[in-house]
Amino acid sequence: MERLEIETLEYLDLIVSREQFSQKYVRIKTRLYYKQQKFNLLREESEGFAKTITELNQNFSITKLTSEQLYDRLMALIGYFDIDPNRMLDLVIESFEYHLEYTKIYVDLLHLLHFEQITLCQLIGFKFQQYQVNYFFRKTRKKNFFFASENFSFKMKQLIHFIY
Repeated sequence: MERLEIETLEYLDLIVSREQFSQKYVRIKTRLYYKQQKFNLLREESEGFAKTITELNQNFSITKLTSEQLYDRLMALIGYFDIDPNRMLDLVIESFEYHLEYTKIYVDLLHLLHFEQITLCQLIGFKFQQYQVNYFFRKTRKKNFFFASENFSFKMKQLIHFIY
């Protein structure tokens, strides 16, 4: 099947104007070929998020998994399932909040993830903001305060080591 030329379509009154048709054609092509797909909600790519949550919430004292090995596994999951790295960071922080006994692994993992400090601060700030708004989240507020203090403590230790 062949495609008619734009002039022919306009002549046959199948399109209103050549310019409008060209603009719509370009928009549709752009939307089809250049739209980036990210799966940043748990319901969109459930298998990838399920595997991520399983990796983050395992018993590290039994598996003897290091933060470097965990990092490699998480990067593989991000690549294979097209998981949004910012959502992955949120899952890492939430796992850290609930498994404070593995502070060293999670702090090292956050360091390996190479997120800007502003991103981390904004995410933690958003969590604190939700605690003020929603009563359900207030129950886990203590864990988030501990997480924030541990992260701050780690950065202070790095700064002191750098100075001396």
